[in-house]
Amino acid sequence: MLTIRQLARLWRLIFSLQNLIILGSEAQIAAANRENLNGLIRQFIPKKTDFSQISDDFIQEIEDKINRRHRKRFGYENPQEKLKNLFSQNLHLLLESAKA
Repeated sequence: MLTIRQLARLWRLIFSLQNLIILGSEAQIAAANRENLNGLIRQFIPKKTDFSQISDDFIQEIEDKINRRHRKRFGYENPQEKLKNLFSQNLHLLLESAKA
């Protein structure tokens, strides 16, 4: 019979193995996305920069520029354009169904 401590260790081991198997490929994708974002940020802030010298406004400006970049996955639209187009398409469908 297992003690509570042994059972807890077994569950932690099972959970860890499950994460390795299921999330392994997702972790690689997340790492690639993180590295890509780091590269984008480095266009504005070089390595070894003292972040205490960077204003919140400048960080917001960088964030806005990165978020407005056109993306291949969105058909070379930026996220705002893509969302606007999706919304207008779905609104059109909703209006059409309401007329029927």
